[in-house]
Amino acid sequence: MTGLRIVHAHGDRVTVTEQGTGVELLAYVYRAEAAWEAPKPYVHPLRTLAGDVVTDYRPNDHRWHKGLSLTASHLSGANLWGGNSYVHGEGYLALPERVGSMAHVAFGAVASAGDRVVIAERLTWHPYGGELWADEERRIEVHDVEAGSGSWALTWTSAVTNRRDEPLRFGSPTTAGRAGSARAPPEGCPSRVVVVRRRPPRLAAAPARPR
Repeated sequence: MTGLRIVHAHGDRVTVTEQGTGVELLAYVYRAEAAWEAPKPYVHPLRTLAGDVVTDYRPNDHRWHKGLSLTASHLSGANLWGGNSYVHGEGYLALPERVGSMAHVAFGAVASAGDRVVIAERLTWHPYGGELWADEERRIEVHDVEAGSGSWALTWTSAVTNRRDEPLRFGSPTTAGRAGSARAPPEGCPSRVVVVRRRPPRLAAAPARPR
């Protein structure tokens, strides 16, 4: 049997399996998690067609890193990335009052059509206080599985609509004054990726489009 199969554990995750090999290519996890880690939906594990896991989950140096996700470490003073927040002249500080979240609202589609899977989701972005700052329309597609080359493609597209009465300002440790930081705005889709010998999935992560 070939094609892609979806299993939806409601309230928890959506998994996508390539039926020819039996490999679970990814799990899209959307359940709420610890507030300190800026809860948000994420992809983990993410696997090659050969079954190699290429994402990491809560590594020792950054416990709030979870697979592949969309986030922002500096968003109008809020930290939607998780963990400590960078403050110019003081370094990284534990400031839980800055840590926000991205919440799952509903799925518009969780569908498989043979060789393509579509996960369409609506999310909301919130600062620590819980106010609505933004709506996001997210679309994740799994497609172009090629057994010969051992590869497959993942496309992630997000459209973000500001719901505040003032602009949403995307930044980073660099824009906040950290010297030598490689992170520049917007944060986009960070991931903790493990290098494997076999050909990994092809990632086509379209940047978030603020409205």
